[in-house]
Amino acid sequence: MNWTLINSFADWFSAFGTISAVVVSLHLARRDKSPRLKIFAGHRLLVQQGVPNPQNQDYLVIGVTNVGLRDVQVTNIGWKIGVLRKQFGIQTIEPIRLSSTIPTKLSDGEEAHYLRPLFDGKDWARRFYKDFLAPNPSVRVRLTWLQVHTSVGKTFKARIEPGLQRKILELGATQQSAAVDGR
Repeated sequence: MNWTLINSFADWFSAFGTISAVVVSLHLARRDKSPRLKIFAGHRLLVQQGVPNPQNQDYLVIGVTNVGLRDVQVTNIGWKIGVLRKQFGIQTIEPIRLSSTIPTKLSDGEEAHYLRPLFDGKDWARRFYKDFLAPNPSVRVRLTWLQVHTSVGKTFKARIEPGLQRKILELGATQQSAAVDGR
């Protein structure tokens, strides 16, 4: 048996193990320096105890959670709609009691929730439907992304939840049928 050949493999395995350990340690060190956010946009019902016939109970809720070790400042929230003919929108966050404000600084593990009433006289969902999703709303709503912008120039994006997609399509359809009936 040729022991020199077998012993040379030990040197190769040792070198490969050392290089692998260095690559993994560099990856872990760099990962902690980059901001990481978990985000969502969905439809939620606000349940208020002791309030008969609550108004404005349907809300657009945007959630942002810092899942990284680095502090992150949320500077803006927006929308990206479409693939080929993209449209971009900026979401205004009006100060209401339960909503976070922009800018928001989030440390490790902290979260912010931005609430926007769907029915407040401005009808956010109907306007979103008309301005961004028409003329093919059932396709374009599936190509809608929430974007969260940070102070370090990194943008995070996520698709909107199916419940919000359905609510926007439902409200837009009622708007179109009301427009047809009004003619």
